Amino acid sequence: MDQGDRNFLGCSQDVFSPHGQDDFCTRDNWQTAVLYLAQEMEMFGLASPCTKTEAGDSQSSLDVITLVNSSWKLTQMYRQCHRRFEDMETASRRAASDRERLMTSTAKQREEIEQRERLIAETKEQERQASELLEAGNVKLKAAKEEIRKLMSVLLQRETKYSH
Repeated sequence: MDQGDRNFLGCSQDVFSPHGQDDFCTRDNWQTAVLYLAQEMEMFGLASPCTKTEAGDSQSSLDVITLVNSSWKLTQMYRQCHRRFEDMETASRRAASDRERLMTSTAKQREEIEQRERLIAETKEQERQASELLEAGNVKLKAAKEEIRKLMSVLLQRETKYSH
């Protein structure tokens, strides 16, 4: 590449990455890479760093100021998205923690409900048994009263018999 090819928008010297084939932009494909980057920037709503010359020919030139400003805006967009992502991660962790706490609380409440239901069932059983005992006691009391009435009647009959 001669010095004429290296002059780029009036820059005295362009710097190319020495990394080689793994890079997106190399000495061999920089013009294609700039056009692709310009299209991507336009899709993000940023100003294209490629400008048409006033002569109306098919050549485009690279506006370094627009490229730097668009790169800066892109960096700011990335930071804003990254902040939003971190905020969403934090909210997600909080939601997971709240969910876990609610699940633990729900499990404890279920255990309390089961314990109270068992206590109610035991109390009902005790009440049923007490009711049966009361009923049996009432039956025995009625039978005893009947027996006493019969004995009193017999006693009265004997007393009246002896009193004559």
